[in-house]
Amino acid sequence: MWDGDLTLFSERYHLPVGSLSRFRCTAEHLNPRMDGGEDRQENLVAACKFCNLTRHRMGKVLSPATYQRHVRKRVTARKWHPLTCHHLLK
Repeated sequence: MWDGDLTLFSERYHLPVGSLSRFRCTAEHLNPRMDGGEDRQENLVAACKFCNLTRHRMGKVLSPATYQRHVRKRVTARKWHPLTCHHLLK
């Protein structure tokens, strides 16, 4: 994830700047707002834009722990962020 200087992230991971908007840091609601989740510290965590949007596009929003397992499994299989999975495993 990045927030602030996009070029530093690009240089560190050797990725083109144009592909990085999906990795921008966002505030993720653990209990979604559509389900009554509030903008309170205990309900917010940092997540990249891609993860934030992907979690909420699923038919049923997975619990934070279940979603974490889902992401780790896909990263290990190199099927999460196609451009950066090899960097995440280092």
